Amino acid sequence: MLNAGHGIARDDVRAVAVYRIACDGNDREGCGALGDLLRNGAQGVPRDEKRARAAFEKACAAGHALACAELGVMLGDGDGGPTDKARGRALLENACDQAVEAACSLLGREPPPN
Repeated sequence: MLNAGHGIARDDVRAVAVYRIACDGNDREGCGALGDLLRNGAQGVPRDEKRARAAFEKACAAGHALACAELGVMLGDGDGGPTDKARGRALLENACDQAVEAACSLLGREPPPN
């Protein structure tokens, strides 16, 4: 894994390029990993919440529950685009139902949408 440096030198810039190829090929894991790197930024990779949100959206549409949870948080906070608290909460609930513990935890602290 290029962005983890397991057995090879860490190269976040190259990891983004590889994950983008995977995501463009409709690989949900690649889209999720791309979203993570873009949302948080990394060595040589600036934060890009708009592109991160698009990657999570694609991964979520393909059934990646953790990406749906990440997208839910971004929608609820308005990161990378318009705020949509109702959809964000629905995505978190769905991810929680699929045993994404972080989504369940977020739901326990988050107030209901207005």
